[in-house]
Amino acid sequence: MIAKYLELSTRHIKKETIEGLDPDKWPYSYRYEEGVFITVDEFGYPDGLPADLRLLIQYAKERDVWLIRLDCDAEEVEDLPTYEWEDERMDDDITDVCEKLCDIRTNWAKEKHRQAAKNAQIMIRALQVRLGEISLAELRDSVYDEDILQEIG
Repeated sequence: MIAKYLELSTRHIKKETIEGLDPDKWPYSYRYEEGVFITVDEFGYPDGLPADLRLLIQYAKERDVWLIRLDCDAEEVEDLPTYEWEDERMDDDITDVCEKLCDIRTNWAKEKHRQAAKNAQIMIRALQVRLGEISLAELRDSVYDEDILQEIG
């Protein structure tokens, strides 16, 4: 059997309604990070079913659909009301990305500073050897950083 599903924006349901869905009770649901799948059947509506969910299920039944996929990136339709609710997932994602970028930038700046200091030390030591202020042997005795010795020597 080939079946179709209805894909709608999560804005067509209240946030509280999605949070109140129980995957073990009708209408059966499966939540994922960007939305929820909700089953539709031919039976009536249980007591206490929120009006926004009742409207979605009726909309799906009228189109002979037995599964609703509500997704934050899906299209909105004009036939159904929409509800405002903040996308906390997006706020959290933006915060995480900003924190990671700050960490990367800080680490990059530290590494760049470290490399610049090392390059300056290499140039100073190389100049001292060329000017005859110190011998290469003296340099080897006074420098503990093998990278510097490899660059000069």
